Amino acid sequence: MRRGRPMGGRVPGPGVSGGTERVAVVPYRDVTANHARREGEGDCSLAFWRQVHEAFFTEELARAGMVFRQDLPVVCEEFVKVYSQPT
Repeated sequence: MRRGRPMGGRVPGPGVSGGTERVAVVPYRDVTANHARREGEGDCSLAFWRQVHEAFFTEELARAGMVFRQDLPVVCEEFVKVYSQPT
């Protein structure tokens, strides 16, 4: 993951629009396996999600002079496809 790139693996393509279904702010340590699976990155496991997100948050927080912690609040947003242009 790099700065300026979406973190989710399911980014709508051309002709697809999505809407927010649910948003929750939870401590990093409380992110669920279900959220990791729905985000769709890597092998969709919680272990993979934690590996890449901890690295991302550690790097970004360091830029601001901060340190990653397991109780870091993270925003977990779930999307739903609301429109897909016919092909």
